[in-house]
Amino acid sequence: MTSLPYYMIEFNAISCFFEIRVNDNPVFSLTLESQQMSTNIPLNHGIDTSGPVRVSIKVLPISGEKSLRVETVFDYKIHLYDVAHDQFIFKETLYNYNSPKIDKENPEILLANDSIINALVPYELNTLWKQGKAISKVNDARELLKKEYEKIAYLISNKKFDTYEKMIDLREKNIASSMYLSNMESKNRFTRLIKDFNNGFDKVEFFEPLLLITSAYDRKAALRRPNGDPALSFVNKEIGEQQMLDIEFYYDKKENQFKII
Repeated sequence: MTSLPYYMIEFNAISCFFEIRVNDNPVFSLTLESQQMSTNIPLNHGIDTSGPVRVSIKVLPISGEKSLRVETVFDYKIHLYDVAHDQFIFKETLYNYNSPKIDKENPEILLANDSIINALVPYELNTLWKQGKAISKVNDARELLKKEYEKIAYLISNKKFDTYEKMIDLREKNIASSMYLSNMESKNRFTRLIKDFNNGFDKVEFFEPLLLITSAYDRKAALRRPNGDPALSFVNKEIGEQQMLDIEFYYDKKENQFKII
């Protein structure tokens, strides 16, 4: 019977900004100002091939605050499932972490934890970013990236979806491989996105200040807002919701430009 390994992180977070990375690839980040979140998210899209995988957690103060709150919590477990035949079959728990209590008199400014798991996956992702130029060596990287985001905003606002689809082709293929999506399921991801753009998500939200965030050991980059949210979003004013575009780029040495990965 074919096995399709599916790695998940189950976490419980309270009152903090946190980021989850796999081999220094961001897989999830969020600010919880006064809320609690308990959920599971997949890690596969951060795993490019079989072998040792480093899962890194950083828990930081909420934007504008100097230290973690006494109520701050971040506990997590890494689970392995088998999703063959459209069923989630639990196999084992690979790691378990419980954050320490925050001392009111000597509050922390950072909680961090790294774990190593040995992943076994039946795919290999396209890792062009590993051959890309180190972001720290790209002159005016932030401004060059900003122009790429502005280009994407223009394409979507003017309904040039075919061009945008070509720009994210490599990214979508990697997601499809790591999440075991069929061709139809992968296509439907983009179709649903376009449906949103055509049904009210038409107000571009892209404003300063924007922070340049690097990842993949200085080989990928993205712009983010101070609260950790993606730089670019499209707002539906009628229902008060937004569609955020969480994209990353690498710097292609041959073409001397940023490309979505």
